[in-house]
Amino acid sequence: MKYPDALIPVNGSESIVRYLNVSTHDIGGVSFEGVFPGGAQPGKLVYFGFPFETIYPADSLGAVMSEVLGYLLIAPSITYESGGVLPEQFELMQNFPNPFNPRTTLRFGIPEGANVSLVIHNLRGQTIKTLVSNELDVGWYEMVWNGDDDENQQVATGLYLGRLQSGEQAKTVKMLYLK
Repeated sequence: MKYPDALIPVNGSESIVRYLNVSTHDIGGVSFEGVFPGGAQPGKLVYFGFPFETIYPADSLGAVMSEVLGYLLIAPSITYESGGVLPEQFELMQNFPNPFNPRTTLRFGIPEGANVSLVIHNLRGQTIKTLVSNELDVGWYEMVWNGDDDENQQVATGLYLGRLQSGEQAKTVKMLYLK
């Protein structure tokens, strides 16, 4: 089966959505980050090969919209405030995209300044990559993990755990890296 709206990533774009139950021509969405042809400034783009409103249920549509807006409006590895609203609790959101290849974004909020660590572990509990390990102010943050370890080597396909910790508080998300 081929979808007429299947996409082909070119010129540095990456696949972000895949259709299920097809073996070829299965890319339903792409993203691009960089300088566009004929341009001078970097930008970002997300393109779906299907009408956005066909995503269901409504909770999924809202989650995808939130992730797309976050990708477009928020630069990696910086603090951001969501409409001026600071986090009320210690929070680690599910990474996006998930499954991912080659990178994924982890967002988190801390309600008060604290020493914070965000570490990627394999299923054996071994530390793979430390994304954050320092004092952070109250706010929302996002970090990009490029699927590499602390030695900058690509990790194997598999399930990984992202663990956010501050004092006695800890949150964990499961992330699937596919090659």
